[in-house]
Amino acid sequence: MPFDRLRAAASSAGGSVNDAFLAALLGGYRLFHGRMGAPVPDAIPTAMPISLRRPDDPEGGSRIASARFAGPMAEPDPVRRIGALRASVSSVRKEPAVDVIGLLSPVLARLPGALTAVLAGPMTKGRRRGDVRRLRHAGREPQGARSP
Repeated sequence: MPFDRLRAAASSAGGSVNDAFLAALLGGYRLFHGRMGAPVPDAIPTAMPISLRRPDDPEGGSRIASARFAGPMAEPDPVRRIGALRASVSSVRKEPAVDVIGLLSPVLARLPGALTAVLAGPMTKGRRRGDVRRLRHAGREPQGARSP
């Protein structure tokens, strides 16, 4: 899709380009699940970077955080999906602890690596080497997929 069409869709729905892009991905996931005969969940765990910069911040540099929320996968209307994403991101931006990692990073940077790994371990929920659970997508096992 050309960028100008994505920007126009976002603007007409009251969202950002990122909202429209993510809404399109979630819509694609919904269609894929439907075509595979898999149940379509109401929402899926979703994350995206958000800017925390304020107009009075000095020039240069970035202030970003990761927004984590329930992505509205089952919503068939793209305009409502964009609106739901805009509301979720706006809510995360207002969360007092949204920049907790930014606040803690100067302290974390001074800790020994081994201690940081121990502290961060419970925060990571990825699959671990040796995990024998089967990979599944839309209720099916992908062809040629292997566990890392």
